[in-house]
Amino acid sequence: MSDTQRGLSRWRYWAARVAAHEGQQANAKQTYESLLMEDNYYSAMAAARLKRTIAPNPLPLPADAALLSRLEAQPEFVRAREPKLARHALADLVKAVLDLLALEAERHRVSIDIEIAPELPEVEVDRVMIEQVLLNLIKNAIEAMRECAPRERRLRVAARRNLDDAIEVRVCDRGCGLAPGAAEQLFTPFFTTKPDGLGIGLSICRSIVEYHGGRLFFENNPEGGSVFAFTLPAAA
Repeated sequence: MSDTQRGLSRWRYWAARVAAHEGQQANAKQTYESLLMEDNYYSAMAAARLKRTIAPNPLPLPADAALLSRLEAQPEFVRAREPKLARHALADLVKAVLDLLALEAERHRVSIDIEIAPELPEVEVDRVMIEQVLLNLIKNAIEAMRECAPRERRLRVAARRNLDDAIEVRVCDRGCGLAPGAAEQLFTPFFTTKPDGLGIGLSICRSIVEYHGGRLFFENNPEGGSVFAFTLPAAA
């Protein structure tokens, strides 16, 4: 199992834990059951949770932003180990995530365009963390186009060097965009535009990007839909 797949399992396990604490027992149960199909540490943890009928922790988790801080401090979560910074070609990170999401994109009949600027400098990052950011943003973009006509379901993943000399990654969808006022709350823990969402994914993504010295931001797509972008410093 690749580091990207392990990272996804970790993410899904903790999302299920949050869902259980927020009273979304059906969502938590479904995620735990899907983890049983995988042969790793988190499938065993999911089995244990199901046996306990998705029992909550002995200490209740607060339903506010403090929950996010506690989750991020857990040994199995995103910061489960010291970050392993190394030089990577951004195209390789994008390819790894798109390979992982290929079946989901096909199932939703989403066409994906990749535009990586030639001779783009490498970035010095923790590969698993940045792949988790890409995974979350691309998965959100795919889901954002569920209500679009199939011919309009086009996703673009682009990377370029911006005017600040940073590497800028852009994930552009052709969905229905955001309701007025939603953009200001996007990165607030527990704010979500999804009926079954938890509202922690973008907050975690922002923390990861900021740890690497970049920023995560949102723009309206002039062609309709949304653009989520983040920057990373070029490797020295």
